[in-house]
Amino acid sequence: MVGVTKNIAQAKYAAQLAEGIQEKGSDEKTAVVLGNESLLIPALSSLSVAQKKWNVTMGYPLEETTAATFFDTFLKLHSNVSKGSFYFKNLQSFFTTAWCDALFESKKINIQGRLSELRKKNLSYVSPSFFLDKEDSVSLSTICFKPFTTVADMLERLVQLSEHFIVFLESQKGEEALLHLAYFQRFRQNFNQMILINQKHPFVKSISLLVLIFKELTKSEKIDFVGEPLMGIQFMGLLETRLLDFDNIIITNLNEGILLTPGL
Repeated sequence: MVGVTKNIAQAKYAAQLAEGIQEKGSDEKTAVVLGNESLLIPALSSLSVAQKKWNVTMGYPLEETTAATFFDTFLKLHSNVSKGSFYFKNLQSFFTTAWCDALFESKKINIQGRLSELRKKNLSYVSPSFFLDKEDSVSLSTICFKPFTTVADMLERLVQLSEHFIVFLESQKGEEALLHLAYFQRFRQNFNQMILINQKHPFVKSISLLVLIFKELTKSEKIDFVGEPLMGIQFMGLLETRLLDFDNIIITNLNEGILLTPGL
């Protein structure tokens, strides 16, 4: 039993402990069981670069993904428009989400330079025209910053944004990019389903209602990772451990709030 303060420190220590066990006995099967499944990313980030053998087999809360954060800030950016202009703080939050800046750089759009220019002007609100490319109606900037006309238009742009990220992340190397790729693929699937539902039952009339539906959707869903269960350190939730045997098991959040939850 090891007492560790705070969830993040707990996840990092568990991953480092598993890595140490794996180095001593590479043939032993080691599992890190995350009582709090939202600790997956902190745990994975604690593995050293040299540790290449690890696998995720669990359901990860969709609302905890970086893709959910990106789309949440994107919707907030458009829902908080005042007199046709974006709030500067919302723009900053949008561009600081994971992979966002890198995606724009891949399109040769210098976002940091534009933000620096806005800071010098000390503007609280920014017109969408500052980012729009009038000669390109399908550019990434147009998809992100053109004022939307209908909810159907917004849903179409959410799908297009997902596809931009998918293409970009497919070109990146490393396991972290693969994780984020899975997030955006799942959101593209969800947004396409929302488009079909909206076509049959167009009850969503405002972006504020769309934001509520988006939040409820991400709260109730998990993204399932499926990998090789016989290779390297296994990261999983409590439910995924059933009928599996391991030589070493490290469990986080080992308390009654997790283990005695109804249904487990």
